[in-house]
Amino acid sequence: MKLYTEEQVRQAIKMADKYHYLLDSDESYIVNILESIEHQREMKLEKIIEILEKHQEWRRDQNVPPKTEMQSPIELGIAIDYAIKELKQSKNKKTYGGNK
Repeated sequence: MKLYTEEQVRQAIKMADKYHYLLDSDESYIVNILESIEHQREMKLEKIIEILEKHQEWRRDQNVPPKTEMQSPIELGIAIDYAIKELKQSKNKKTYGGNK
Protein backbone atom coordinates (compact mmCIF):
# COMPACT_ATOMS: atom_id res chain seq x y z
CA MET A 1 0.00 0.00 0.00
CA LYS A 2 1.31 3.41 -0.93
CA LEU A 3 1.63 5.96 1.88
CA TYR A 4 1.01 9.67 1.40
CA THR A 5 2.37 12.59 3.34
CA GLU A 6 0.08 15.06 5.01
CA GLU A 7 1.14 17.63 2.41
CA GLN A 8 0.08 15.32 -0.44
CA VAL A 9 -3.32 14.84 1.17
CA ARG A 10 -3.67 18.61 1.62
CA GLN A 11 -2.78 19.15 -2.06
CA ALA A 12 -5.41 16.61 -3.11
CA ILE A 13 -8.05 18.34 -1.03
CA LYS A 14 -6.97 21.75 -2.37
CA MET A 15 -7.19 20.45 -5.95
CA ALA A 16 -10.61 18.94 -5.29
CA ASP A 17 -11.73 22.26 -3.84
CA LYS A 18 -10.30 24.12 -6.85
CA TYR A 19 -12.48 22.06 -9.16
CA HIS A 20 -15.43 22.25 -6.73
CA TYR A 21 -15.59 18.54 -5.99
CA LEU A 22 -16.75 17.42 -2.59
CA LEU A 23 -14.71 14.78 -0.85
CA ASP A 24 -16.02 12.05 1.41
CA SER A 25 -14.26 11.81 4.74
CA ASP A 26 -13.25 8.23 3.91
CA GLU A 27 -9.45 8.06 3.73
CA SER A 28 -9.47 5.44 0.97
CA TYR A 29 -11.37 7.86 -1.25
CA ILE A 30 -8.68 10.51 -0.71
CA VAL A 31 -5.97 7.96 -1.52
CA ASN A 32 -7.79 7.10 -4.77
CA ILE A 33 -7.90 10.78 -5.67
CA LEU A 34 -4.18 11.15 -4.97
CA GLU A 35 -3.40 8.16 -7.18
CA SER A 36 -5.56 9.64 -9.93
CA ILE A 37 -3.81 13.00 -9.65
CA GLU A 38 -0.36 11.42 -9.74
CA HIS A 39 -1.35 9.31 -12.74
CA GLN A 40 -2.80 12.27 -14.64
CA ARG A 41 0.13 14.67 -14.24
CA GLU A 42 1.52 13.42 -17.53
CA MET A 43 -1.78 12.87 -19.31
CA LYS A 44 -1.24 11.94 -22.93
CA LEU A 45 -3.35 13.31 -25.74
CA GLU A 46 -4.77 9.83 -26.48
CA LYS A 47 -6.00 9.56 -22.88
CA ILE A 48 -7.49 13.06 -23.03
CA ILE A 49 -9.43 12.11 -26.16
CA GLU A 50 -10.57 8.81 -24.63
CA ILE A 51 -11.91 10.51 -21.47
CA LEU A 52 -13.68 13.26 -23.41
CA GLU A 53 -15.24 10.79 -25.87
CA LYS A 54 -16.48 8.56 -23.04
CA HIS A 55 -17.92 11.59 -21.27
CA GLN A 56 -19.77 12.68 -24.41
CA GLU A 57 -21.12 9.16 -24.86
CA TRP A 58 -22.36 9.14 -21.25
CA ARG A 59 -23.78 12.67 -21.54
CA ARG A 60 -25.73 11.83 -24.69
CA ASP A 61 -26.98 8.47 -23.39
CA GLN A 62 -30.75 8.78 -23.18
CA ASN A 63 -31.27 5.48 -21.35
CA VAL A 64 -32.53 5.55 -17.79
CA PRO A 65 -30.38 4.45 -16.08
CA PRO A 66 -27.54 5.23 -18.53
CA LYS A 67 -25.91 2.24 -20.21
CA THR A 68 -22.59 4.07 -20.28
CA GLU A 69 -20.47 4.79 -17.24
CA MET A 70 -19.88 8.34 -16.02
CA GLN A 71 -16.23 9.38 -16.04
CA SER A 72 -14.53 10.47 -12.85
CA PRO A 73 -15.22 14.21 -12.37
CA ILE A 74 -11.60 14.72 -11.35
CA GLU A 75 -10.25 12.91 -14.42
CA LEU A 76 -12.71 14.78 -16.62
CA GLY A 77 -11.65 18.13 -15.17
CA ILE A 78 -7.99 17.31 -15.68
CA ALA A 79 -8.66 16.11 -19.24
CA ILE A 80 -10.49 19.35 -20.05
CA ASP A 81 -7.61 21.40 -18.61
CA TYR A 82 -5.09 19.48 -20.72
CA ALA A 83 -7.30 19.69 -23.82
CA ILE A 84 -7.50 23.48 -23.45
CA LYS A 85 -3.73 23.63 -23.00
CA GLU A 86 -3.22 21.49 -26.14
CA LEU A 87 -5.64 23.61 -28.18
CA LYS A 88 -3.92 26.82 -27.12
CA GLN A 89 -0.53 25.38 -28.07
CA SER A 90 -1.93 24.23 -31.43
CA LYS A 91 -3.49 27.64 -32.01
CA ASN A 92 -0.09 29.24 -31.59
CA LYS A 93 1.34 26.89 -34.22
CA LYS A 94 -1.45 27.09 -36.84
CA THR A 95 -4.87 28.50 -37.53
CA TYR A 96 -8.07 26.37 -37.36
CA GLY A 97 -11.00 26.90 -39.73
CA GLY A 98 -9.68 30.17 -41.06
CA ASN A 99 -10.02 31.87 -37.64
CA LYS A 100 -7.04 33.65 -36.17
